[in-house]
Amino acid sequence: MFRMHSDVFYSLHTLLVERYGLQSTTKMTSIEALAMFLWMCGAPQSMRQADNIEMSLGTCSNKFDKILSSVMKLAIDIIRPNDP
Repeated sequence: MFRMHSDVFYSLHTLLVERYGLQSTTKMTSIEALAMFLWMCGAPQSMRQADNIEMSLGTCSNKFDKILSSVMKLAIDIIRPNDP
């Protein structure tokens, strides 16, 4: 469903929490937020379909933005031009 094995999912979650500022909130845990983000990006699903997971559209949108910010910070560390 997320286009990755469960151990890779948990490793990604741990990495995003420990190094890139991903945090749980009272409305959604960080694991739920990452799962929603990957489900939306991998399928692709719309924000309207994601709010059917018993979360409001605003909560889904905010969490998507937070995860995207964490993933973009990860991308800066991973994607670098080769040093000539």
